Amino acid sequence: MLTMHWSGHWRFTNYGAGEQGDINVLMKSGIPYENIDNVDWNGDEFYGLPHIYCFFDRKKEPYEYTAFYAEQTCSSGGLPYYTEIASYDSVHRLSKKLGIPLN
Repeated sequence: MLTMHWSGHWRFTNYGAGEQGDINVLMKSGIPYENIDNVDWNGDEFYGLPHIYCFFDRKKEPYEYTAFYAEQTCSSGGLPYYTEIASYDSVHRLSKKLGIPLN
């Protein structure tokens, strides 16, 4: 969950201070195609979904970006969709500046 700061920017919810959070979010990361080395579509005996093997050449991680998304619903009653509300870096930076514990 994220909490809106008085400045209008999102930060992590401080559960230690009793905060409940303002919005449930989904965190999503993107891996550039050129960073993917191989895909095992069958998974293994522990995790039956595909395994994606990547090169970790972007600050020791394969991700091009990581952001938080909020679920939206269509007025016509269709399937939900997600819109980006903040980048991970901006939320992390503000939370750290405010001294909020980062789990």
